[in-house]
Amino acid sequence: MLNLVHYCDHCGYQLEEEDKEVPIYVLKLPTNEMYFFCNEDCMEDFLKDLTFEGYVYPNGSIDIDD
Repeated sequence: MLNLVHYCDHCGYQLEEEDKEVPIYVLKLPTNEMYFFCNEDCMEDFLKDLTFEGYVYPNGSIDIDD
């Protein structure tokens, strides 16, 4: 029987260990997308990589620095 294997969505580290529970961090978006991380630092780095500073102008347009 094949076991389901999960990897950290930031660094690619395999989260499972044989015969041992492993703590993970899970980011679940309102769209029900889920991301798994091996530690809090990887989760924070993942968020930093996907976060951009921008501006909202009075006319409603948005300018994002990416």
